[in-house]
Amino acid sequence: MKVSYRAMGVMVLAVFLAEILTPEHLLTRPLPAGLSLPPGGVSFDLCAAWEQIGWICRLSSLVWIVTFIMILVQGLRNRTVGPAIALVSLTTLAITTYYQRWHFQHCYSNIGIASVVLWVSAVSLMCIQQALQRPPPVKSP
Repeated sequence: MKVSYRAMGVMVLAVFLAEILTPEHLLTRPLPAGLSLPPGGVSFDLCAAWEQIGWICRLSSLVWIVTFIMILVQGLRNRTVGPAIALVSLTTLAITTYYQRWHFQHCYSNIGIASVVLWVSAVSLMCIQQALQRPPPVKSP
């Protein structure tokens, strides 16, 4: 059974909406496990702190956003993109996820981690489907 590019695009959009609606994004987060406020002291939330993001993570995030939008739009049109674009998107998604792993591990609950895994899996499947394109139909004379 072949899954259409449009069905995969709709699935990725549905997973994206589910990711946004998880409790991680709707509620305020408690302090990460193992951290406590000192009595009368000042502290900060490591999960909300501004961090120095490396240039490779910034570049891969920008490239991933562009390639993801290309793949999603073409998928919703039930068309393919070049396999190189899908592989670049998959690679940059892996790099971005690798650099965000501390944040996922320490600042998300189990539901949040599950939603991130589901999101990354859905996008990866969409990229793999686009990379392993079906051959175009043969036109009969």
